[in-house]
Amino acid sequence: MKTTYNKLKPKWRVLALVSLLSLLTITSFQNCSAINAPNGLDQSASNATESELMGQQAMEILSRRCESCHNPDNAKGDISDIMDINYLLYYRLVIPGQPEISDLIRVVKEGSMPPNGSLSNEELSLLTNWIQNGLVDNGKGVTLPDISAPLQAKYGSLQVSLFNVKCVSCHNPANLSGNIDLSVYNGVKASVNSNKLIASIERPGTNFMPRNGARLSADEIAKLKEWIANGANQD
Repeated sequence: MKTTYNKLKPKWRVLALVSLLSLLTITSFQNCSAINAPNGLDQSASNATESELMGQQAMEILSRRCESCHNPDNAKGDISDIMDINYLLYYRLVIPGQPEISDLIRVVKEGSMPPNGSLSNEELSLLTNWIQNGLVDNGKGVTLPDISAPLQAKYGSLQVSLFNVKCVSCHNPANLSGNIDLSVYNGVKASVNSNKLIASIERPGTNFMPRNGARLSADEIAKLKEWIANGANQD
């Protein structure tokens, strides 16, 4: 038995060495994986979609660079909840698919915000892409307006795709620019009755409405005029 044991001993040593090397390799690989993981993302993030991660990163930027001045307890510029996407949508700070006319992007590009230092090109690019691709907020139940349907000469369609998107940020109860409220039907009807609505949209030069945005398209103006010609009803 002694002779047999001595003959087998080298084989057990080889097997033990192979097992040890395998264990070291696995441990090393796991450590490298942890080191190379993106900073700030936990294991659950690895299962998130690309758009959800973009939404998470966008909200982190808003929290880090904007929230201290724009929250319910400190509403500078009358912007009180920059972390609520429905709030951003309502006041036209962000417009899904249209970062170029979203007020959030506009003030950042102008350099007026944030006051304690401009966003980096990477941060601005991420916010722009986030708005361009639908404002996903990591699956937190954001209610996005449906602006995909063709515009109709009806108040409901005009409200969702035109007034709420291009007018309400400056014409709402909290910000009555020109003493005009376009967030509700009665306010829109009053503007129609005073002939201010079409006049401001078709005003020559650069002082037209919507301010800080492109002119309404020919189709948008035509649908608006058709609705007015038909009685400007709340249908």
